Amino acid sequence: MVNFEVDDAPVIPEATPSENEKEALPEGYKKNKENGYNAPTYSFTQDLASVEIQIPVADGTRGKHLSIKHSATHLTLGFKGKDPILDLDFYADVRNDDTVWEIEDQCLIIITIEKINGSLWWPAAFKSEPELDTKKITPPEGKLSDLAPDVRATVEKMMYDQRQKQMGKPTSEEQQKDRMMQQLLAKNPELAAQFAKAQK
Repeated sequence: MVNFEVDDAPVIPEATPSENEKEALPEGYKKNKENGYNAPTYSFTQDLASVEIQIPVADGTRGKHLSIKHSATHLTLGFKGKDPILDLDFYADVRNDDTVWEIEDQCLIIITIEKINGSLWWPAAFKSEPELDTKKITPPEGKLSDLAPDVRATVEKMMYDQRQKQMGKPTSEEQQKDRMMQQLLAKNPELAAQFAKAQK
């Protein structure tokens, strides 16, 4: 007989106290070291391509005890005949056919979902939940080499732009716009003169 009550919270290493102070998360929500946070009933972690959601359940839980329904936009999870533990919309659309779940050690449900937009960090796993500041997410440098070339380029650009903003310098997009303007002015002396006059 499985006792469906569980007190254990998901165990994913929390961020340092200083990192948590920077996040305006409500009580019971703590930023973790895997670009997500630990919530009262679940934890979520992410990389640019996917999100993993971990839900602790009672010891001895098996698949036959569970009711799990998912679509490209929504997840409903709980024990059969009980109120759902989670009944929420994903933060963004996912590749439903690639969603997989498993029970680890008969006490932890792990759901892995693939993002449709693999170039964006999610501030939360679900729309109605508290949000992280995604501008503060910096993936470990050592793992960049594991990413697909296009995703790696996106991450490197995001990291560069973040450093530029912190130093009060122009981002890559701002630099590109400036170069385009300089080229345009170089080819059009009259426009350059008007532009210089307007700047005074």
